[in-house]
Amino acid sequence: MANVTICSAAEDDYTESLKWYAERSIETANDFDAEFDRALSQIADTPERFLKVRLSPSLLSDAAIPVSDYLPD
Repeated sequence: MANVTICSAAEDDYTESLKWYAERSIETANDFDAEFDRALSQIADTPERFLKVRLSPSLLSDAAIPVSDYLPD
């Protein structure tokens, strides 16, 4: 199993999203957290299935990369 490294900006996004969901529904927040863990497990188990993307911080503000485009169905 490969190590999955999450950059601090992604960790911040995850935390903000989890808080947002929790403010609306604990059940939905739990579902979000479980799905996030499932996605990380899939990446760790079969990293060759996923695209590696490295963007400079200046590009991140100009481009949106939908994560769902890179996750298996």
